Amino acid sequence: MAQVERDRFEGIKLAPVFLAISLAEALKAEGVLSAGGVDYVVEIEKCWPGFLRSPAAGAVFYVLPQQVQYCRERLLGAGLAGGVVNEPDL
Repeated sequence: MAQVERDRFEGIKLAPVFLAISLAEALKAEGVLSAGGVDYVVEIEKCWPGFLRSPAAGAVFYVLPQQVQYCRERLLGAGLAGGVVNEPDL
């Protein structure tokens, strides 16, 4: 499985699971999700990577709602805790 276009999930509300603020994070997250057999959508969005910092572009990874917990566990296990989106963050 791999990155797919958003229109593949037309009519389905996807859930954000990861926010990458660097290319290295995005590439690692892509590898983790792909290796886990997950289809995901990546969209570039404006984000605020830290308190008192200027807005930046970040890569937000979206998955099907039923895959959220599985993806979070895989991303956490890969050492990507800083970018994992939790329910209160939504």
